[in-house]
Amino acid sequence: SGGRYANGKLKVRQFYVLPSKDVEYDKGLQFLFKFYGCLGNLLSSKSGPSFGAVLPDGSYAPSLDRTEQALDFMQEAMTAAELEWNTHLVVGINVDASMCYQAEKNKYELTVSQWKSSDDLVNYYADLVSQRPYIRLLEDPLAKSDTVGWRKLRERLNEDCTLLSSFDLDPEPQSDE
Repeated sequence: SGGRYANGKLKVRQFYVLPSKDVEYDKGLQFLFKFYGCLGNLLSSKSGPSFGAVLPDGSYAPSLDRTEQALDFMQEAMTAAELEWNTHLVVGINVDASMCYQAEKNKYELTVSQWKSSDDLVNYYADLVSQRPYIRLLEDPLAKSDTVGWRKLRERLNEDCTLLSSFDLDPEPQSDE
């Protein structure tokens, strides 16, 4: 989990690790258990048991300051588990950007005191997915009202990453012209 549920600067809601689409159910569970155990050991070894605190839902809640920090921990756990991204597991990120959006500033604060425009976030997500192609899902990466940003993000990510929204989006957002 990490993100908003922990004590760091990162306001992203949570990180998911999911079986790859071609993995059978029972194998996917095995991969997830192996990964989860390695991640727990890694988080505990980094800063003791409190760093890898476990939430009531069973997810870990390490104190994180950047999205990349979470992804780096996940990469270390994948290596320790002797698993491969996209072959065995993939990553999803629930950004829940509406909770990080301030309309009066027209900016997002995904990390404490670091404000980004919609265009900044679109570029950030496109770069992140390009650099880490195992990120296959972004949930609520932009605010519902940011229809122009959603259109731009769909164009940039195309088929590289699934965009999921917890709210209804206009299928044809209004042009920014």
